[in-house]
Amino acid sequence: MKRTEKVEIRVSQEEKQTLTKLAQQEGESVSGLIRSLVEKYMTLNAASTTRRLPKWKLAGLLLLAVFVGHLLTALMVRLH
Repeated sequence: MKRTEKVEIRVSQEEKQTLTKLAQQEGESVSGLIRSLVEKYMTLNAASTTRRLPKWKLAGLLLLAVFVGHLLTALMVRLH
């Protein structure tokens, strides 16, 4: 059973040369460098997507904020 999948990308010759140099500086292969960048990207973005509220909850909170703001404004008008 295959443990990894292959993803192909196209880059310019200059980009490939730069990636190769960067990978060598890190003591990595180009594949290893790209793999670590993908892992970091997924880690950062997975954390942000788990914190997102569903749209209906966000809409409910917005309506609640508007309602509370309206009540506070009405109270301030009555007090003055």
